[in-house]
Formats: sequence, structure tokens, C-alpha cells
Amino acid sequence: MQNCTGLVQAQVGAAKSSEARHLTKDANSHIKIIQDHTFWAGLEQVIGNIEPICYATNINQTDACRPDSVLRTLAGIYLHFLDHPEVKVSVKMTQRIEKHWKVAYQPLFLLCQILNPFKGLSRFGDKADLSRLNTTFKDSPELRAEKEKALRKAFMKYLSSSGDFADFKENQSDWEETFAKCPLEAWGLFVGNPKLAELTNFAQLLLRIVVNQAGCEQLFYDLKNKQSDKCTRLRLEKLEKMAKVGGSIKSEHQESGKSKQRVKRTNHQSTSTLLDVPTYSDLLDNQDNEDEAEHDGEMDEDERLNDGAIEIPSDNEQWV
Repeated sequence: MQNCTGLVQAQVGAAKSSEARHLTKDANSHIKIIQDHTFWAGLEQVIGNIEPICYATNINQTDACRPDSVLRTLAGIYLHFLDHPEVKVSVKMTQRIEKHWKVAYQPLFLLCQILNPFKGLSRFGDKADLSRLNTTFKDSPELRAEKEKALRKAFMKYLSSSGDFADFKENQSDWEETFAKCPLEAWGLFVGNPKLAELTNFAQLLLRIVVNQAGCEQLFYDLKNKQSDKCTRLRLEKLEKMAKVGGSIKSEHQESGKSKQRVKRTNHQSTSTLLDVPTYSDLLDNQDNEDEAEHDGEMDEDERLNDGAIEIPSDNEQWV
């Protein structure tokens, strides 16, 4: 700022006539913006709003992103903009997030949150309505009724932390340390228990769902390497077999410990707090007037949050 004239001259350079006037005007306009202190204050606010969205995108683009993680990051972004000092920004962003949540398959996200033994029902308030959550077995009527009864019975014991789940709740802190809060590994404790077979299989099935396109992108990258310039005559049938064999070998090596596991990224050290953010009943309110058709093409993955970028409410506050 002490050498504005030199900056303008560097921008204009050897330009002449109308081009020189245009470049001079452009340089002076940018200098004027930079000299305005309100520009930097606004920029700081923009960064504060973008940062939690970037955290959330980072979390939800991993190849092992579970639906319950997406739900908690979505709740975190909602709370961030719910308390935004600018009313217009707060209203518009919360409406967008509510719109995305409305068109999502909510039972999947809610069930994964409930079936995460380290979270369970601890985040739900008195407005939570789980009466419509159910599952259907494709078996004969007699076998289906038997499976549904066993699943219902095991699920109620899980929710009440009784029976086979009593010890887990009592030693939850030890299990969290042992399994690094991974719900899939925690449910592995109950594999082989015939009373919990249906619930265990159901929980592991849901918690293995990856709600992003990371797997597809990895497959496309692998197929690109297989069908190189030297193998242009490979047909789809052959490529499919090669992809399946390669995926099977990779899985076996990972399970047996022969392949080195990829080290987790540590570029965001404080993201764990976001996933513990409480969510209030406002998350599901005032959605009836939203037009679902407006959802297409508006926002991509810019709604979910991660810790550190916002002020997290106390952990004992309930959410829906």
C-alpha cells in the first residue's frame, strides 16, 4: 500500500491508449478494495462459513464414510448457520439444509445413528418419532414372522441396554478405546450369538454402506489402468472379471494383514468434535413448505460440518 503507483505501473506495463486506461482503472479498483478494512472483515466471515463445509466435505469424501457420520456433520452445519449473526444467511442456509434432509432417505441415516453402539439414542430428544422404522424379510410368511420377532426382541434389548448389551454399556469407555469408536468392530463382538444374529447382520449391513462415490471413482481409476494404450481391445466382460478378481485379492490381503493399510489423513486434527455435535429438534421442523423439485442442482456436498470451526454446544444437550 506504500507503493500504489508502482503497483499500477506494473499492472499496466507497456500497454497504450484504451487498454492502458482499462488496466489502470482495474488496478485502482482492486487497490481501493484492499484498502477498505470492511473487505478483510467480510473475508474473515466468509472463511468462517466455508471452513466447516470444507471439514464436512473432507470427512464425507472418504471411502469409509458411514451414514451416521453424514447425519452428524449435516447437523453440525445446520447449527453453525442457525446461530449465524446475519439473519438472511442463517435463513437461506438452514432452508437449504432442511431441503436436502427432507429428500434424503431419512430412515437409513437415523437407523445407522441408532445402531452405532457408541451413540445410540443419546442424541435424540423428546420429539424423535421412530415408529415408522421397520424392515422386511424376503422369506416365507412363517420364517419372516419368526425373524421379525427375533429382530424386534433383540432391538428392544439393544435400546434398553439390557441382556447381552448390558456389559457393553457398562464397559463402553474400554470398548471405545479398544475399537477406536468403530461401530462395525463393536458389532463384531456379537457375531455368533444366535439370539442377536438378525440384528447383528442388519446393523453390519447398514453400517457398511458408503454414502459417496469414492468406491466408484477408485474402480474407474483401476479400469483406466487395466485398459491402457497397450490393452485397448479388452472387452467389458474381461474387464469385469479382472476388476472382481483384483478386488477379491485386495480384500483378502487386507484381512490377512499382507497389504499395508493406508495411513489416515491428519490435515484436520480437530474434526472429531464435529461428529459429536448435538442436533436440536429444529433440524426436522418447518420443512413442509419446501419444494423438493428445487433441490436438484442447487447444492452438492456443501452441507455437513466438522469440529473445530464452530462453537460446539455442551454434550448433554439433546437433539433430534
